[in-house]
Amino acid sequence: MELKEVKELLDNQEPVLGDDYFIWYDDPIFPPGRNDLCVVCREVSLVSGSYDEVFLVWEETNGLKYKEITNSAKSRDSIHICKVEVQGDKSVKVKLESGGDIGVPWSYSIIVDMESGQISKLPPSTFEEEAKEKMLEVVENHQHYHPLYQPTEVTEFVILESTGVAVFILNEEIDTRGLHLYDKYWLDENFWWSRYSLWLVKNGDEPLKLYEDHGYIQSYTESELIRNRGYVPELKDIKVEGEGKVIKVTHKVTHLKGEMEEQESELTFHL
Repeated sequence: MELKEVKELLDNQEPVLGDDYFIWYDDPIFPPGRNDLCVVCREVSLVSGSYDEVFLVWEETNGLKYKEITNSAKSRDSIHICKVEVQGDKSVKVKLESGGDIGVPWSYSIIVDMESGQISKLPPSTFEEEAKEKMLEVVENHQHYHPLYQPTEVTEFVILESTGVAVFILNEEIDTRGLHLYDKYWLDENFWWSRYSLWLVKNGDEPLKLYEDHGYIQSYTESELIRNRGYVPELKDIKVEGEGKVIKVTHKVTHLKGEMEEQESELTFHL
């Protein structure tokens, strides 16, 4: 089985997404000693951004078959295939990890039952793995899929395995506007909103938002309403103290009023 055959199979049988898309394939990953089965990742590039799809492809007497086992359409992260193992004659184990696009270094394994076609994800074996999966879920639930937006990402995190506490910072672009199409500043004078939020994950609990702040920036000119170009809020420098019972983070605000004016303060949360 070669990449050319895999590409022809997937390109011919997958639904057409539309005119404005491109697809790139990575080399297929084979389990040791097998050439009749592989896992392949392909990138689908749309106007609103890119995501990866992962397929299991295998050979039967009547030709090649395939099954999509996962994708990153919600998170918009890239996916790296670490390892493919055949377990007996009935299942395939695929280990995947983040390609590093959203700031969450997640990794997990998927089991595909070749008889039933059932796909199952192995549960996390440590709190660190659990926390990273929770961070991934938050990114997925706060991704905005706009062609002018920057992707939502985790900018910083701290995980305490011993106490089952994790804290992370999420950054989102939540609005953007250009001026009128025929104005001289069209897409040169961008108006965009950025939101930073601080999140807590405790062992076994759903992620909890502790704090958020947002602000906007105009690229070149002052707002007619408030006579400045806006301000940028930022959260950074997480500190977790007292065995996870005290969380501190720096809140930085950059004002744009001709000259930059920066203000920093430390926020403290007692759990």
